[in-house]
Amino acid sequence: MGYYDNDPDPDSDPDSGETPRGALGVARELFGLCATLAGVVLLLAGLLAGVRVILEAWTLYNEPQRIERLATAIEQGSNLDRSFISVARESSPDQPAAAATPAGTSLRLSYFAAWFIALMLLVVIGGLAMSAVSVGGRLALGYQHVRKLGRAVANEIRRLNRTA
Repeated sequence: MGYYDNDPDPDSDPDSGETPRGALGVARELFGLCATLAGVVLLLAGLLAGVRVILEAWTLYNEPQRIERLATAIEQGSNLDRSFISVARESSPDQPAAAATPAGTSLRLSYFAAWFIALMLLVVIGGLAMSAVSVGGRLALGYQHVRKLGRAVANEIRRLNRTA
């Protein structure tokens, strides 16, 4: 006997203690079953997304050179590095171009932008995965809000049947 077992059920017969098996009872059970199935699917999708985020973060830790593809795409799309080099040359016109960017030691802003974007994407997807697991778990376990929603739907159907 749980905490919410004291709520009066409008469909139950006080003499028998059972819920009637009419169309409304079947609809309530189907609604609960659909909510539970949706919860399980959402829970599994959240767990899968969470595991993939963890694996991707671990892969980036082990193989940081994988970020190069994203950095190259950022550079091709925005010309961030070229813009930074041209601004640096304009700010110091007295230095020769070779001295402004020595070979192999140029600062690549696109590389740092790629890391920032990748980490932010992992954080956002991880947060969405945690939310999916949380909501899916509540639905799968028959959370009280789902029961209240089912009662509200049943009451609305009953009210509409009386007025029709």
